Amino acid sequence: MQNLLSRDLHQFNVAPFPSNGRQLWKAYVKQNNKAASPQFLLGVFSHEQQATNACYHNSPPVWVDNNNSNAPNQTPNTCKLCSKGFALLSRAHHCRNCGCVCCSECSPTFWPAKMVPSTYHLSEKKVRVCRACHTLMEQFRGALLKGTDEDFDRAIACISTTNINLMSPYSIYSDCLYPVHCAAIGGNVEIFKYLVEAQGCALSFVRNGGVEPYRTKSSETCLSLAASRGNIKICQYLIVERGVTIKEVRNLKDLQTLVDKLIRATPTTSSSTTSSSIPTATIQEEDGQGEEILAAFSAASLSSTSTTPTQPNPLTDCWVQHFDEASGRNYYYNGRTGATSWEPPPGWEDGNPDLNFSASAPTLDPHNRPSMDNNNNNDDDDDQCAVCMDKRVEGCFTPCGHMVCCVECGEALDSCPICRETVSFIKTFRN
Repeated sequence: MQNLLSRDLHQFNVAPFPSNGRQLWKAYVKQNNKAASPQFLLGVFSHEQQATNACYHNSPPVWVDNNNSNAPNQTPNTCKLCSKGFALLSRAHHCRNCGCVCCSECSPTFWPAKMVPSTYHLSEKKVRVCRACHTLMEQFRGALLKGTDEDFDRAIACISTTNINLMSPYSIYSDCLYPVHCAAIGGNVEIFKYLVEAQGCALSFVRNGGVEPYRTKSSETCLSLAASRGNIKICQYLIVERGVTIKEVRNLKDLQTLVDKLIRATPTTSSSTTSSSIPTATIQEEDGQGEEILAAFSAASLSSTSTTPTQPNPLTDCWVQHFDEASGRNYYYNGRTGATSWEPPPGWEDGNPDLNFSASAPTLDPHNRPSMDNNNNNDDDDDQCAVCMDKRVEGCFTPCGHMVCCVECGEALDSCPICRETVSFIKTFRN
């Protein structure tokens, strides 16, 4: 980019030290805020490469002085971008992102302080950046969000300027996406791998002794963003190669979108290929939700891959009768799809089922319990606890008034699961 000054980072230091028989690494950088200590300890890391990446992402740029003595190709006392001379009414300003000195007209943009590392500025709430750095940031963010092959080359070119902050959120926008979040939305797995593997962009951080993923302002992670848009390759990379759990996808609709994309992308010529390409164990971890989706997917896979008619198997293709001790009623279970129902399926009496197969039906799971029939004076789905999905609603939250939880779940919550307002739980009684 024209007039863009590639920032010159301060020297940083990575020092090893032993601890309890292990070799750990300390990362030190210099600060631009004239602190008493010449070096600032970023943290302790288990690998040298992790410490080096942390220093590279947090070491601040060297500020060019007003006389441009450390920028020999520039005229003294002039703006780096427009070459306008500095005077009483045309003051010099330092870009907090690249360290160049420029006039007010060439640095009209202010970023939230979170968009640059804290070592870059003087404890400011907003930081002034030059026009060139702001344009570069917008081009890089746009390339990540589009995710085409041409955008991959454009993103590499932006990173090569060394003026891109890869571990800072774009908090100037309302979504507060990190670069890895933008790449997950774009869907280009090569860009995503380059950020994570070549540039050392972290997907999670340590807080209070636990590991948490980087999230957007709406609590989305890289996996949930990729899943909601059906970006299969990025989801596969995160789960298989980076060890990310499918539980990060909290929205059932996002999980359904991912499975739907898997169904459409899976070849239908071979049943073995279809079954091996689906992350079965991963989907089933979604607290019972993934089991229903996976059952539907299995049914669709079987129907799409069958080339010759087969005889029905009573263990897998027929409904079987089973007794639920909790309700004292019989229910019907389909071993192929996993569906359950209180009422006999169509043709049950005419089919003369073999009741010896009823032992193959599992005990009812609270997440897979059939809906009660209102004609039998039982509760419907609206009367189930929205948290445990098992017990009846037995109280309300105040002051919002929502009635969605049983006593046990309601007393354990500090905020309403519907409106997220801070509440207290009150037990109610029915006539």
